[in-house]
Amino acid sequence: QDYKVSVVPGFEDNEGVIVREPVTASFKTSKVPGYVTVGMSGENYFPRRNGMKLPIETRNMDSVDVRLHRLFPSNLLAGLNAAKKGVPAQGFSDQWCEFLGSKSIVPEKNPDRLVQTLVDLDELFPQGKRGVFCLSADLSQGARLVLWTNIGMLAHWQGEDLVVFVHDLYSLTPLPQARVSIYSHKSQLLGMAATDGGGMVQFGRFVNSLGHPSVAVVEHKDDFTFLELARREDDSRAFAKDMSWYDRSTYDAFIYADRD
Repeated sequence: QDYKVSVVPGFEDNEGVIVREPVTASFKTSKVPGYVTVGMSGENYFPRRNGMKLPIETRNMDSVDVRLHRLFPSNLLAGLNAAKKGVPAQGFSDQWCEFLGSKSIVPEKNPDRLVQTLVDLDELFPQGKRGVFCLSADLSQGARLVLWTNIGMLAHWQGEDLVVFVHDLYSLTPLPQARVSIYSHKSQLLGMAATDGGGMVQFGRFVNSLGHPSVAVVEHKDDFTFLELARREDDSRAFAKDMSWYDRSTYDAFIYADRD
């Protein structure tokens, strides 16, 4: 937009200088570009999706298409490695995911100002589909990886063997016939097996040349999730002699906790 500014004689500036003659200047402002970003930065895990609203922030956009992709379970490790600090890069969805659908939104008109529009996730997510999803929008400055699952899992090292327990996230009921895949830090498949009637599966010693176990991926019907694996020696140390002892005059209780 074009602007013309005029300063009349007699105007005094901050330094006391008085304008003796009329001064005129013209300038043109540049157009504020369109902008879109997916809200909830840093929040990637939604245990329950029902009734949830996802904020989409826009500026100078007449309409925006919000797109939903689902990461293929077999691409999970490679996809997570490709996402920098959990943020998918450009082209992430086309390379690692399946397209599930989109929803067009019309933001409120407020020129050159940020506007927030809430998207109902129940309308965007297909019924029954769970797993790791990627949410993006036109010109988006930040797509989001979203984990929405009904699967819970625990992993326990027994020497060189790995035991995995898979259960319903809310009822804790064991999930039989869930497929568990173990991948190495070199993205190699180290083992694959189905859980038994108690939701348990055990993997024997792994081939070291393929890399150390890094991620366990569990698939059950139309749902999947993952768990990053860490051996005991990679965790904090257990109880040691130089740690403080229980002082009954100071504490009501003193507990050292450790986990596998």
